[in-house]
Formats: sequence, C-alpha cells, structure tokens
Amino acid sequence: MTTSAANMPLLFAVAVVLTAGGPLFGLPPEKTGQPFDSPLIFPEHVEQPTERPAPTLRFRRILAPLDRMEDWPTAGGKYMPMDAAEFERLVNLLSSPEEWKRPPAASIATARYEARLVGDRLIGHAYWDVVLARDGPAALPLEPCGAAVTAARWQSADAGGSSPPDEHKDAAPAAMGLRADDRLALLVERSGRLEFDWSLAARRDSGDAALFAFEMPPAAANGLSLDLPEDYTPSVDRGMVLDSEASAAETRRWLIELPRRGRINLRVAPADAPVGRPLALLRESRTYDCSPRGLDVAAQWKLKAHNEPLETISVLLDPGLLLVSAQLGETAVPWSIDSVADGGETRVVLRLPEPIRDAERTLRLAAIGPVVLGRAWRLPRIRAEGLFWQEGNLSMLTPAPLSADRVEPLECVQTAAGPLSAPREGRSAQFQCFDPGATVEVVL
Repeated sequence: MTTSAANMPLLFAVAVVLTAGGPLFGLPPEKTGQPFDSPLIFPEHVEQPTERPAPTLRFRRILAPLDRMEDWPTAGGKYMPMDAAEFERLVNLLSSPEEWKRPPAASIATARYEARLVGDRLIGHAYWDVVLARDGPAALPLEPCGAAVTAARWQSADAGGSSPPDEHKDAAPAAMGLRADDRLALLVERSGRLEFDWSLAARRDSGDAALFAFEMPPAAANGLSLDLPEDYTPSVDRGMVLDSEASAAETRRWLIELPRRGRINLRVAPADAPVGRPLALLRESRTYDCSPRGLDVAAQWKLKAHNEPLETISVLLDPGLLLVSAQLGETAVPWSIDSVADGGETRVVLRLPEPIRDAERTLRLAAIGPVVLGRAWRLPRIRAEGLFWQEGNLSMLTPAPLSADRVEPLECVQTAAGPLSAPREGRSAQFQCFDPGATVEVVL
C-alpha cells in the first residue's frame, strides 16, 4: 500500500476563476497550509453577455501536479496565498459590491466572561450584548470559538442586568446551527442579551502552569473575570490584567481586559512558580481521507517556540496508524519509533533538521491505516506530546461508494458539510476541536 501510494502522481484541484474584471491569483496548498481544494486562481478573460451590467464569476476545477509547480497553468501570473473560505467570501462581495458598505447584520457589542479554575479546566458563564442592525432575522457567525459552549439562551426583554447562571426560567433557548455557507452561526431575531455556559481545558507546561488558549468571536468590548486560588496569578500575551480583589474564602477575582478579537494565551500558575520555561505552541489541522483501500491521514502543525528552541518532537499515533512521512517546510524530517504501548499506541520521535525558534514553522505529517466498515469507529489521532495545544480542526472525506451513516463528534463540534471537490464524488465534513484529543466516531 505504501509503495503504490508513493508512485501515484500528486494532484490537487485547481479552482479557475473566469472573470471579465481584473485578474485574481492564488497559491498552492503547501504554501498556504490549506487543504488540496484551496483555490488556485489565475486570469483568463471571458466575454460577458451584453445584457448583464455586472461581470459574472464562473468556476471550474483543474487537476494540477502538486509536486511540479512549473507545469501549472499560470498564464504568467504571480501566486499569492488565499484561504478557501476567504476566497469564497471575496467572490460573494465581488458579485454584490453593495455589500461592502453595509454594516454587519448582527454583531456583539459587549462580551463579558466569568470563570473559575476547577482542576485543569476553566468553568464559566458568559454574557453577550448582541445588536441586530437590520429588520428581520440575521445569522451571527460564531467563529472563532475555542471553548465548549452549552445551554445558550436569550434573556427575556425585561430581565435587565445579569441573571444568575442557574436561573433560566425567563430565558428562551438560542438557535445555533449551520448557515447557507456551512459555517456555525447564531440566529438573531432581535437585539438582546445572550448568555451561555462554557468550559475550556488547559495544558500543562514544564513549570506545571496551566495554559489556556482562550478564543471567542470578536466584540467591541471584551472582558474576563477570573476566580483563582489566593496564591495563583494569571498572565496573558494579549490584553491586560487590570486588577484583583478578594472574592470568596481563599479566592481572588482577577479582571482581564481582552482584545477585540477575544483571543489570548492565558497562563495560570502559583505566584512563586518559575517563569520563562520553554513553551512550544501548536495549532493543528487533520484531514481523514477514507476509501475502501484504506485511510490516509494528513496532519498540519503550525509550531512556534518561546524561550528555548524546539529541536525534537514526540508524536503519539493511535493504534492502527503508521507514519509514512514528515516534512518541515520543504525539508524531510527523520524520525524513529521510540516505543509501542500495550494498547497499540506508537510513540515516534522527530528530529528536526533545524531548531524552531520564535518564527512560526509548518510541520506536515502523513500516516496510513485501515478503514473500519459497518460498525462504530473512532478516527485514529495523531497527537503531539509536550506541546501547548492552542486550537485545531479536522476534516473527514468520504468519497463514493462510502457514506457516513452516523457521525458523533467527540470533544469537537461540526462546523460545515458539503460535497467533495470535482472530480471526486462523495461528502466532506469539517469540525472545530476543543481538545487535543478530539476525534469523530463514525459508522461507514
């Protein structure tokens, strides 16, 4: 299986934009970090019907060799990076230029988060003051959102102020789901206050501090109220720790001003804990390509090291997975099998060709394994050991003749679904992860 896979030509789908306007350009997936169906665009003039006042954007996909950029149909153009979702958004704007000047239909004016440290988790409550700027209902995008959100509800119009988290008798359940562009969103029918419960898992650094990758949708004003044991202190890489005051017995309440986009790396540790320990940050994406011949897993890790360079990485592979390649940028990474656990989990040690320091680097891993049919099966994971996991997403591809009869997200939430890119037939599903151990249980 490995030999045949290695001999197969590397191809990916190229999205060709045919437009009567100016040229658009794109980059190959190994430069953008996007899946193989990320758009690669080059200019080609198309005559527009005279009866249509505005240019028409039309699309088709071409298979191009991934490992031979010189053979791509560039028409002499220069490639620029562009995320697939961002490309679709810009195309929609080009099709409807009047949308450019319109304010968002719904937005978060003020976001207030409350939390307490319970073991290795933040357990909290949140309030959003949501503004509806137009008549009629609107969808408020809930991206990014790195916490597990539950029990979302609208306060009654006459509630006023903050209701206690355990009193929901006057609250109406909030509707969340996938909108037309397959992105997670909140249905907003009027301006009001939304409240919900949330939780976020921590990772431990070498100094035994709890590290949280806190990420919430943008808001004009953002704040976090954090209850910690009396001898603990928080620190953030963005925003500002404003003040603290005594709360309950042996507890202090810390007030943290968050940036507009609501994304911070939060460190919680005893006041006398050592600082400046090595810290390696990880943002990951995984793609599972299922087929009758087997499973192909592609993992992309965005890595950044602080305080000390990162020279080796320990990788854990779930039972059944076999690592077949590792690449840092354009350079192959050597590895060795360190151990195999009784349960079948394999630990592999990667020795990086050059240390990773402050600049973010991209590591790509490829693994293969068997596909389980006809019964519940958890997609096997590729995990990093000893790195601070910030965020992650995973994609599941089920080309024909396979189909997913049941899908259960584990420590993640489904954010999109749709058909596979031509010429393949089948379905794809995307998930946002809340934990480095996130996966999906599926029946194929």
